[in-house]
Amino acid sequence: MKGSTYLLLGMMGAVLMYVGDMLLYFTAEPLADSPVAILLVMTEVSDARLFWGGFVGPVAAFLYLFGFIGVFLKLDAGKMRNAVFAIFGLAIVIGGAYHSQFTHIGVVGKLSEEALLRSWDISVIYLFVIFGMFALASLLFSYMVLCRQSLLSRKVVFFSPLPMMLLGSILMDVMVQPFSIIIGGGWYNIMMFIFFIAVWKGNKQYVAEQATA
Repeated sequence: MKGSTYLLLGMMGAVLMYVGDMLLYFTAEPLADSPVAILLVMTEVSDARLFWGGFVGPVAAFLYLFGFIGVFLKLDAGKMRNAVFAIFGLAIVIGGAYHSQFTHIGVVGKLSEEALLRSWDISVIYLFVIFGMFALASLLFSYMVLCRQSLLSRKVVFFSPLPMMLLGSILMDVMVQPFSIIIGGGWYNIMMFIFFIAVWKGNKQYVAEQATA
């Protein structure tokens, strides 16, 4: 397959995971004044939404892996390229498992809010691990691009996961419903969709620059 095909599959994974997010906790209603407001939404959605919302997580993660192969192919061969792919890949595998846990968290939450909070206290550890891994892989990726160890325009760095995570944290503080769910609740997958597009466009720009050099 061409590198662009791998990136397209990654984009499909991001879209599918986003759909899973919305199945799990989309609502247009005002959110509760609680740090776990999104979790409380899951206690009110149907069991079918909880099932399918969690089910797509591992499937989407599988497609994401192809996207990271597309990123891998745009970097110069070497140990750092291997590390970037390995960290991104492991992070999304863990991410798929983490996503599927929301089915069980939602079901437990319907029985007891206390049990929901307890489940979340354990599951949120996955989130910190995933974000940490994506930040590390993003730093290595950015280093390679900025040091011209890739087939990408340097502008791609602005759309790599770490800057986009920082942007997301800012947006989530100012967004109101329903955008806090539509954008904030699915930001991880939105930013990865943008990242794959940026890599695709960045490669095209790099090729064009080399042709006129």
